[in-house]
Amino acid sequence: MALYQVGLLGAVDNGLQAILAKTIAELVEPLGLAGEVLMVAPPGGTFNPPNEFASVAMYFGRPGLAGDEAALTRLMKESTPVVPVVANLKQFAESVPACLHALNGLETAKGDASLLGPATAALEVLGLLPRQRRIFISYRRSESTEAALQLFEHLSSLKFEVFLDTHGVPPGEDFQEVLWHRLSDADVLVMLDTADYFESRWTSREFGRALAKSLVPLRLGWPGVVQSKRSLAAESIQLSQEHFEADQRHLRQSALEMVGLAVERSRSRGLALRSAEMNNAVTVAAEKIGGRFVAVGPKRTIIVELPSGHTVLVYPSVGVPTAEHLHEAAKIGTCNSRVVVFDDIGVARRWQDHLDWLGTEVRSARFIRKARVAWDFAAWEGDGA
Repeated sequence: MALYQVGLLGAVDNGLQAILAKTIAELVEPLGLAGEVLMVAPPGGTFNPPNEFASVAMYFGRPGLAGDEAALTRLMKESTPVVPVVANLKQFAESVPACLHALNGLETAKGDASLLGPATAALEVLGLLPRQRRIFISYRRSESTEAALQLFEHLSSLKFEVFLDTHGVPPGEDFQEVLWHRLSDADVLVMLDTADYFESRWTSREFGRALAKSLVPLRLGWPGVVQSKRSLAAESIQLSQEHFEADQRHLRQSALEMVGLAVERSRSRGLALRSAEMNNAVTVAAEKIGGRFVAVGPKRTIIVELPSGHTVLVYPSVGVPTAEHLHEAAKIGTCNSRVVVFDDIGVARRWQDHLDWLGTEVRSARFIRKARVAWDFAAWEGDGA
């Protein structure tokens, strides 16, 4: 089964599907993902992506095109983002079903014969743009430094941003705070499960906190090391002596390639899980005060309506938010309010202070901590946000 799925709905023919598949394949080839992004164009809009992996639906609209409304509504309720694509945004309402009217549409650029715009939009939702791919390597220096350095180099070559403690903490920084901040921003924790991995309080905490942030860890079990009950929730590869060079400290190239694909599997699962959790948290928060879920679309943005009819576009950050997230939220759609929702657990205090300051300076969008969504939404009912 492919690790990522792209469903094509609406005005889709074999030619469009072939062009989009070719462009996406070219874009993910440097990531080592040949064959791992599956294009699906089911009859009648019956796109049923597996819930455990990341997916996106692309709806290609045209004026007068009917159908797929029930399928699109079902997909969005199941946390699958939908990206509406049209030839002319001025005809957006006539080109897509009513359930997509609240979303931002993507206009195909004139001369974009390769459909680069829609392909890039799909990959952004799937988190497959190089700037979105972050890995945290957890290991004991006394047992697996050589292999950790190899993985750092190999995963970096696959366009991942890799955190390794010997490379990722600038001089003078608070080591512990940087560690948890980078873990909070990671997509996957790769644990090098050596004999005494769980005997270290640092690696033990790294693994536990990765689970707390809903990452799907990837366990690389060293030869002779029996998997602990603690790591049963992780994806697991049990290494043998054949996976190592003669010195039994350096991994063979074939093993590195195997790990690269396993990292991608864990990443897709983790992205699907954390996106669904954020979607559910926002939906439950809105419903708790009498509001309702409306849609989930490009960039995984969620639209909810408060009891007064006030609409809110929620830009979910599944890692550490930045000013770029606020900028993106501010320019999307026509909702009454726009917010970036994030989980502040593990985020460095100085970064949270920066976000608080930025949120007061920028008026077109704001940051909200995930635990405060219902509380803040309720206040907006009184002051009109």
